[in-house]
Parts: sequence; structure tokens; C-alpha cells
Amino acid sequence: MSSIVLVGPNGTSTGNQSTLCRLRLLFSGLGYPVVVLDAHSSTAVAELSSALPSARIVVALHGHHSGRLLRAVAFSAPLILILAGTDVNAPPDGGEVCAATAAGAAAVVGFSAAILERLAALCGGTAPPRSVCIPQAATLPLPLPAAPCVRGALGLSPGAPLAILVAGLRDVKDPLFALPAFAALHGRLAAAGVAPAMLPALLVVGPELDAGVAARVRTAAGAGAGAALHGGRGGVFVHPPVPRPQLLAWLEQADAALNTSRSEGQCVSLLEAMAVGTPVAARAVEGNRALVAHGATGLLFDTAEGAVNALEALLGLGAGARGEWPLPGRARPLRSAAARQMAGHALRYVRAHHSDAGEVAAWRELLAAVVAPGGGSGGKGGEGAGAQPAAPAPALPSYQRHALLRLPFAQRRASALVARALRWLGDHAGARLGPVVAPPPAALAAAASFAAGRARAWGAPGDLDDARWPAAPHMHDFSEAGAAAATASAVAGTRLAVLLSPPPHLAGLDGAPFARLGWGRFAEDRVIYTSSHFTGAEDGGRRSFHIGVDLEAPAGTPVLAPLPGRVHSVGVDTSELGYGPTVVLVHTLRVRSNEGAEEDVTFYTLYGHLSRSSVFCTDGAPRVAPGALVTTGAVVGEMGSPVGNENGGWWPHVHFQVMTELDMGGWQGDYPGVCAVDDWGAYSELMVDPNVILRCPWVAPVGWAPGAEEGGWLPRVVGVDVVA
Repeated sequence: MSSIVLVGPNGTSTGNQSTLCRLRLLFSGLGYPVVVLDAHSSTAVAELSSALPSARIVVALHGHHSGRLLRAVAFSAPLILILAGTDVNAPPDGGEVCAATAAGAAAVVGFSAAILERLAALCGGTAPPRSVCIPQAATLPLPLPAAPCVRGALGLSPGAPLAILVAGLRDVKDPLFALPAFAALHGRLAAAGVAPAMLPALLVVGPELDAGVAARVRTAAGAGAGAALHGGRGGVFVHPPVPRPQLLAWLEQADAALNTSRSEGQCVSLLEAMAVGTPVAARAVEGNRALVAHGATGLLFDTAEGAVNALEALLGLGAGARGEWPLPGRARPLRSAAARQMAGHALRYVRAHHSDAGEVAAWRELLAAVVAPGGGSGGKGGEGAGAQPAAPAPALPSYQRHALLRLPFAQRRASALVARALRWLGDHAGARLGPVVAPPPAALAAAASFAAGRARAWGAPGDLDDARWPAAPHMHDFSEAGAAAATASAVAGTRLAVLLSPPPHLAGLDGAPFARLGWGRFAEDRVIYTSSHFTGAEDGGRRSFHIGVDLEAPAGTPVLAPLPGRVHSVGVDTSELGYGPTVVLVHTLRVRSNEGAEEDVTFYTLYGHLSRSSVFCTDGAPRVAPGALVTTGAVVGEMGSPVGNENGGWWPHVHFQVMTELDMGGWQGDYPGVCAVDDWGAYSELMVDPNVILRCPWVAPVGWAPGAEEGGWLPRVVGVDVVA
């Protein structure tokens, strides 16, 4: 069988070497013999000329370094170019070689959408026709192999706060960027009386690729040229490369991972740190912004002081910086609570979007398309060969569309800005948010027996305090633990075959008055989704993760718009345990930042399980047509009944959801309200916790890092107006 010739900068202990090694294993696993060539080798031209006659495909990593090599050799096999980051972010020749190589490629692969956008700019505004985003997999040996403790190797106390920077010692990786500021922090803590054994440390691990940069790093650390001398000046240590299994163990043992590069494609060490559950802080260059969501899966910074501030936040040093930590007899916390939360989000995100299975499937599809008739051809170093038009991408299953999606920076920025704007609106102008559900007075009176204190309407205007919510709702728990504790008998007379703790008014499920006011939780892994609508093969696996909020009240209860907008679309989901009649609204907020700029952001709200008569006229036309203006408090519909499966067969409630996906991903009158657990990493960035609008004080917010509105890659919000 003809081979794949894999070309790229294959220097020792570099990210490019890790990528080439992973791709070699991937292509071999797909049944292709693989020949790997180092683009920087002095014999590279001869080796490439020898390997090309039997090449079925040439795969080149780095548009500049590999591009220069390929221009020296004529070949006919189709070329796939993989962008590395520096070839488009900081090309030494203005991008001429990279652009020419891309123009002659049968396909171009970027690890993120941001890299492909940079290539388009180099190519005059238009990327090659077959440009594909394939995120790198975080391939880890699990469980991680045992390795010597990194603190022991450096002579540190077992409790010393430790951050690790994995980088080749060369200019583009800028390992010196934060060292002086970190040493200054170390000095301040020492002067404040922090015990020497508890002072923070920063370890730089990597090969010496530039003698001048390496010498300056060793000087900053107070280390000699010998590998056994690690320094320690100002808390900074330097260490030569270690085998990858040991490096992974060190990343897991560290309290934080740092990246200070001037340019990144998709940083392997950051991916690996996220995959082993270590919080990350990264310089806000394009490649890192495409990988790390500030305040959600890590922290981003622009300055050396910002880098040290991020490390302080991750290492839990905030109090220490003020001379108040550690307290006598009290141990240092192993990471801050915010750091642990971000590390958990990052781990779920990496598992969802940087899996082996996802990368293998994407490459299998691309290789098949390139070698198929009309799939494209190579040329003399990519100079004369025109890329063929890309084949239409196969449609993903309807509810698995985000499983392999790497959200582009524009989407992630829009999502974060919507969340920030809604948070500001609720905190500073809560009275402008109307209720979503307004049960009739009779139901409120009946509901008083189910909750302490006065009964109330859902989400009445006001601040986030008990005055707005004078009585707690009945909190449903549909998780596995909640089901185990619930009443073991199913609710009779309905199509809802689930375990609930039923109220005394069971007849309410058959249409009689039903008084309870309940709350179904956001971001809950549930056991109640039993129909084929959630377990069908077309969904790529079971969907069980709830990504909206359920507001329970009697059937016929009005459902209201909490703020102005327009009707986006109306639909009916007739699936068993589906939405039933559904209305989607679109809203626009005008956001003012501390920089004096104004920006409009758009988001969507969905209302599911409504009654058919409240949404549609007798002739089937929607009562409120798409595009119609909706004011605060306008009736969107009424809660449907399970009788006749009108609302999908559920007990009376409305599924309320807030989505930020640009153009709502093409959905009309529908949008996933439940996703697979593995897809939550993507959906968490496309959803906003509805309690940002509902503002119920008995429900903890989900997916919001405290203090995330300060600094970082978004301006601080100082004002929000609702645009009708």
C-alpha cells in the first residue's frame, strides 16, 4: 500500500514533535504506512525525493518550514497542509511561503477556526476551498504512570504552591515574559512573613532551542548550565526536558500551568494540563484564546503583571499577597475554589472536543475525500496545483451537532458578552426584567401549603433577594441520586413513566387543578429521559443533561416574555416526551463598556411544553407570527397539559432556556434542551443559566466564575439597554 509522507519540524521535546508523533500513530491506525521526515534536517530534500514516488498523500505540518522544503521538490501526490500557528501568526516572510503552499494544497487543516481565519487574511481574504478545522486530541496514557514528585526533584516543600511553564527556550515562546514579575511577587510574600517552605515556585521545563534565550532564563533562575542545577532565585526554577509520561505527571502534580508564548497554534502542553485537571493561565494570543475561555476554563492575560495576577488567583495567593496568609497552624489550600471550578470545566471541555475518537473520525473523512477522484492534487511544492472545491460536509446527527465542534472565538466572545450583559442587567436594573410565569391567584393560594411563607409568582421584578422570592419553590431532583430517594411508584394515568415524589393532588396530572410551584434544575444529569427521543441511534448516544430550567405551575398558567424582543420562530415537537408547542424569542442588548464603546449582542429564549390553543389558531397559523414585536410581560403562551400528549406528556411546566448560539445554529421553533453528557463542554458555552434572568436566591448559579468580568479579553460592562 502506498504511504503517507508526514513532513514537519521534528525537533526534540517540542510541541511540533508531539503533534507529528500523534499523527503518525493516528495514520498508522487507519491502515496507512507512514514515513516521517524532519523539515529541518540537512538531508531532508534527499529523503523527501526518495519517499515521494511511493507517496499516496503528503501531509505537511507548518506552512513556512515545511513549505520551503516542499518547494524544492516536484511531486504529484495530493498535499494536506496543517497550520502550526507561527506560520500564520508570525511568519518570517510575511506569509508568502505559507500562502503559496496553502494555495497548492488539496486541503488545509487548522487546529482552530482562528488559525483558518488568519490564513484567509494571508491569502487576500479568502481561505482555500477545502479548509477544515480538526482540533488536536489530548491523548493521555490513563492512568498516568507513576513518576517522581516534581517538588521533591526541586527540593521544595510538599505544600509549596507550584506553577509549571512547559516551553522550548526560544524567542517565540517568550519564557522570560513573566519571570521578573513572578520574582517580585515571591519577594513581596517573603517580606510579608510567609514561611520559606510555603513560598510559591515557578518551574520552566523545556529544551534549549536558542542559546541566548536559554542563558537568560538560567540567569533569571540563578541556575548554571549543568542539568542538575535548577536555580530557585525568586522562586524560579529551570529544568531540561523530561520524558512525556513524567511531564504529564508533573503537570498533574502542579497547582497551575502557564503559557507565555507570543504565538500559538494550539498549545499541546495547555491541552494536556487541562486534560489532567490542572488549572491553566495563558497569554491572550489567538491560539490560546481559541482554546481557553477566560473565567470559564482558565484565565487569559496580556501583561506580565496579568500573568502573575492569574497565578495568584489559581494558586490561592490573594490573601498572602496582602500579608495575611498563611495563618498560624493553617495549611495552604491546594488551589482556589475558582481554580478548581475552572479546571473541572476545562476537563469536561477537553473530553468533549479533543477526544481521540473525534480526531480520528475527522482525519478518516478528510483522507478519504482527498484521495477520492477529484479530491485534489499536489504540485511542485504546492506552487502550481489548484485545490479542488470542498465536498459538502456530512450532516451530523441533529442532537450531536456540537459534539465535535470547536467553537470559534467570535462565538465564544458573543456568548461571554451576553452572559456578562444579562448579569449586569439583573444586578443593576432588575426591575426591567419581568416574570416568566404568573400563576393565577387561586393556584397561588393552593400552593401555600407546599412551601413555607407566602406563595408568589415566578420571577416577579425586583432584586436578587428574598423580597423577590418570599417562598422557596419545590426543588425537583431528577438526578440518579434524587431518583433513588424519590417515591418508588410511577405516577399513574400519564405517559410520564418516571419516578417522582408526587403531590397529594395527583388528579392534577389528568387536568384537574394542580397547585404545586416547582423548579427543575439547570445543568442536571437526569434519569427521566426514557423515550426514543433521547435514546435513539440518530442521537449518537443517550441524551440526559438538562440545559434549561423547568418552571412548574398549573396547566393554563400564562407564560410571559421577561424582556422585549421579537418572535424568532414557532414550532411543534410531537416526539414522546418532547417539547410539544414551542415558541422562541430573539432579544438584542446594547452593551456599553468602560472603554466608551457600544456593541449590540443577540440571544434567544425558548419556551417549551405550551398548550396548542395558546400558540396556534384553529387553522394552524401561529397566534404571534415570526418577526412580531413582543414587549415585557406579553403572553407567549400557556402551560400545556399532559392529557393527549399535548405538551409532550409531561406534568404542567414550561421549559425556559437561554441560548447564545449565533443565528441559533439554524434551528427554527426548536433547539436541544437536553444534550449528551459528553457534549456539555460545548453547550455550556452556548447556554446562559436562566437564573441570570429569573434571579431565584435559592438556586446557585451555574457556569459563572466570580470576578470574571474584571480584566481579561472582554471589556467591563458599565451599562445595558434592551433594544426592541
